[in-house]
Amino acid sequence: MLNNDYEPTSAKGTRSEIEKEDTPGLVAVGADMNSAFNVAEEIELVARIYYQAKSIGHPVLVDDFEMERVVEKFRSYGQQDEV
Repeated sequence: MLNNDYEPTSAKGTRSEIEKEDTPGLVAVGADMNSAFNVAEEIELVARIYYQAKSIGHPVLVDDFEMERVVEKFRSYGQQDEV
């Protein structure tokens, strides 16, 4: 049986102290642990690129229409499985 009175601690303090901070965090999910880890890696890569772009100015974000075009082009990009 799980004891809900237990409050985990970290180098920053207790869970309630950490939750009060306005710090970003990442929760990734997937079909299994490996998939969730891959999602986390992708998010971290994109976040790093955005941070680096912001550090040198104001990055221009791709609008929805352009993003749809990119997604469509990637559907046929690279090796394709034979049907």
